[in-house]
Amino acid sequence: MVYTAYKRNYFTTEGQIFLLKLGAVGAITICSAFVLRALGRATNATYLEFNEKYRSIIRNYNSETKKQLQNYEFDYTAWPVDFDLKSDKYKGKVSIACSEGTFSKALSSPSSLVGYAALHSFAIKMIYPGSISTINYLIRNNLSIGRKKLIEEKHAERFKLATPDNNELDVMFVDQRNKTALGSTLVICTEGNAGFYEIGIMVTPLDLGYSVLGWNHPGFGWSTGTPYIYAEKCAMETVLQFAFQRLNYIPENIILFGWSIGGFASSYAATVYPDIRAVILDATFDDILPLAVKQMPKFLEPIVNVSIRDHANLDVASQLTQYCGPIVLIRRSEDEIISLTEGDISTNRGNYLLLRILKSRYPQLFTNETEAALWAWFGVTAHKKDLIYEKFKVNLDACKSEYDAYKSKLGRQYPTSFGKDFDIQKKTQMLLYLASLYMVDFPSSHCTSLPSDMFHSFSQI
Repeated sequence: MVYTAYKRNYFTTEGQIFLLKLGAVGAITICSAFVLRALGRATNATYLEFNEKYRSIIRNYNSETKKQLQNYEFDYTAWPVDFDLKSDKYKGKVSIACSEGTFSKALSSPSSLVGYAALHSFAIKMIYPGSISTINYLIRNNLSIGRKKLIEEKHAERFKLATPDNNELDVMFVDQRNKTALGSTLVICTEGNAGFYEIGIMVTPLDLGYSVLGWNHPGFGWSTGTPYIYAEKCAMETVLQFAFQRLNYIPENIILFGWSIGGFASSYAATVYPDIRAVILDATFDDILPLAVKQMPKFLEPIVNVSIRDHANLDVASQLTQYCGPIVLIRRSEDEIISLTEGDISTNRGNYLLLRILKSRYPQLFTNETEAALWAWFGVTAHKKDLIYEKFKVNLDACKSEYDAYKSKLGRQYPTSFGKDFDIQKKTQMLLYLASLYMVDFPSSHCTSLPSDMFHSFSQI
């Protein structure tokens, strides 16, 4: 850039005068645009009516006047903060993970510093493309339509939450308590790396009658910031504390529902709040590193490794293995995003996530033979699984009865000694049965909307 300026004589007196003129024209153009916008607003009766109404609402901001505010679509930066986790009222309630930075770690080695620079220059936008400002601008109208639909048809309520790391989150809540049979349970929806609550996964639990809380990642839609790993943790903490402190839900009545990369924040929340009722993950991976390496040229693999491991270690499996509650994984049989080889379901990273979970919970069931049988099960889709059950003589009903009897005595404490005295055949049968409990197949690609009937039962896990 400096060389180009030199070649075009911008460092000469004449060149600098030209640049000053160019800058002056640009400044005058921008100022003129602002002046014209101000004049347009000052002479627009509709805008003046809104401005007067807005000021009146802000002066008397409460739950009733807020309903009037939701009737307008305006710059979200002017929306008042509804919940501030930085306030003294909530000190001591937030995990230390929220204050974690990555620059100090970057100084630990030259390679880590390179990884830090890569992540903060371009890589984070590749991991979370929904935070790219151009994408946000292009779909802003669709997001506005989606919000309007939620407010008008589902009677949703919009909130702004302030996080401990000074971001502001755009959040939407649909309260179905005392309205539906499942309304007393709150489903917290966490979107994928290009997903937004306005047009995302909220519809699945809503159609079933659950109360639902959707939120946009930092940098997505009207949420501020950038979705670095510590910002994601802070955001998830803020959403959960909002559910506890403002919406008056307890962990036992909350289900965490994450799609794709949303599985990271959801699994983090389950680690921090182990009494959460259940975790349901759709099209989620075990670890982002194999997927990141797959997308990049081979010669960049060392940089990818250090960038991910030191500064964006989205290791869903490690987090989920610390959670002892019910887990359901939805595997999409035609998933082109989290499969290392498109069309080969055995390379779907959801398989590796389930493998890690089962090994951590039921270590006594694993031998070389039983794991080989499990991989045979991973390699087929739902309609062919009966062949696997037939091959290993799996009676699902009998396995269920035995597992339920064990669980009724010892509860859900993991790791468990379940299967310690089984022979190889029985270990295999029980392992395949448990795999069928934790994972359900959905014949679809990665981005297809999840039907409500695929929101799998988690009561028996």
